[in-house]
Amino acid sequence: MAVLAASLTLVVHAAALGHLPMLRLRLLGWLGAISYPLYLLHENIGWVLMNQLLARGMPIDVVVALALLFSLALAHLITQWVERPAMAAIRRRWAQRQQGHTASPRSV
Repeated sequence: MAVLAASLTLVVHAAALGHLPMLRLRLLGWLGAISYPLYLLHENIGWVLMNQLLARGMPIDVVVALALLFSLALAHLITQWVERPAMAAIRRRWAQRQQGHTASPRSV
């Protein structure tokens, strides 16, 4: 366990110093961007889709590939059309609230 912890510490340190250029791959950035919706969706959507396709006699490798592609596509759509617009709206609202709470000079 100590070896694993030390290894992970070294990897994180190397990444923080920019010594792992593979972490700058667009694919990894995209996967990071869709990771939360993918986490929320993949199990439930994947099992339902896989059960439906397997019941229709499709080969397991095709079923797994289709479930993976569908989950990735759905997570991407949710990121683009729900998560990012919602976060932008929250940021705008937060900025407006902060402007309304700025201190003004008191008159004496």
